[in-house]
Amino acid sequence: MAQCATLHTLAKSPQLEDLRSSVKLEYKELPPLAEGRVRIKVHFSALNFADTLIVQGKYQEKTVLPLGLGGECSGIVVESKTSIKVGSAVLALCSGAFASSVDAEPGRVWVLGGAFPLDLAAGFAVAAGTAHIGL
Repeated sequence: MAQCATLHTLAKSPQLEDLRSSVKLEYKELPPLAEGRVRIKVHFSALNFADTLIVQGKYQEKTVLPLGLGGECSGIVVESKTSIKVGSAVLALCSGAFASSVDAEPGRVWVLGGAFPLDLAAGFAVAAGTAHIGL
């Protein structure tokens, strides 16, 4: 069975300077992929303002700890129980994106065109979505 590395926050860090003491890198076995899900090998994850609020306990939606950090990523589909093809380059909105692998709902995964690089795609959904709403 494959392993996944993931970064979790174990406690709220009121000051970002204290973040190191409240996060933990964990390795875990990946469970079988659930029906209707996509497994992505993460190449890049975005760090957004909301992520800093979450680890400080200041985000508008309160979270239960421990919590997988990161909310969006890009990578390559390595397993799929959806119409999204294995090998597709994608960006995804998902919980726990600061990991080596994530499972995502297909409605929150977008297949990238060949000219859209993975490094830019990782931070595109939230930043572009926020800008679009703002305009």
